[in-house]
Amino acid sequence: NDLRVQESIDTNHHSQLQTLRETYIQKFLPSHDFWDSWLLDTISTDQNVARDIFALALHSCPHANLALKYANYLNAEHDEGNLNDNDFRAGMEKLLSIFGFDILSSAEIWKLYLEFEIDEFEDSVQVGLN
Repeated sequence: NDLRVQESIDTNHHSQLQTLRETYIQKFLPSHDFWDSWLLDTISTDQNVARDIFALALHSCPHANLALKYANYLNAEHDEGNLNDNDFRAGMEKLLSIFGFDILSSAEIWKLYLEFEIDEFEDSVQVGLN
């Protein structure tokens, strides 16, 4: 019974926090720390909304740290089978179109993307050999 009460409080708190954050972004230009906090809460509670928040974050605050977190998120979703190859590729290519020319901040994003493409190529060669 106490567990149900705590779950209700947690759900209510999360809902209120979500509403406050949505109001905040309409009135202010949030920093990447704000987005980091929101994404951390969202990914751990509602992965379906995480991509939308990443899109808002990168549009509002195109920061290299957010881009890398999104790339890692896409990679994890793809590895878990929650994101197909085409959607992964599209997400990574969008990130690279924005951040890809910044050598210092995009190296890890390029690495994730190239690993994916190399794996895809090796898989297609393997299928061709069979």
